[in-house]
Amino acid sequence: MGKQIRHYRRAKGLSRGELADALGLSAAHIGHIERGSRHASLETVVAISRQLEVSLDALIFPQADASKEKVDSQQLQQLRQLLSSAGEIIDGLAKSAVDSASA
Repeated sequence: MGKQIRHYRRAKGLSRGELADALGLSAAHIGHIERGSRHASLETVVAISRQLEVSLDALIFPQADASKEKVDSQQLQQLRQLLSSAGEIIDGLAKSAVDSASA
């Protein structure tokens, strides 16, 4: 996913610093994500896709060739982590809604 983020960031003519500023992150953090040395949270991936104006699919499942998409084990692991994060966010929102309704 990091390579795709770098690709689309460069295609938009943005530096790491410019993307980081727009997202409220550090340029170093963007660099770690692009190199794959850190995983981005679901919220960060969504924010990056919006800022770069690309779909989540384009970031997570880049086309390996023109005829077929290939998903490797690293991409599957990243997807599992994103889905897990999404579940935690949804659980937190549901709990907040219940707590607010009870108050």
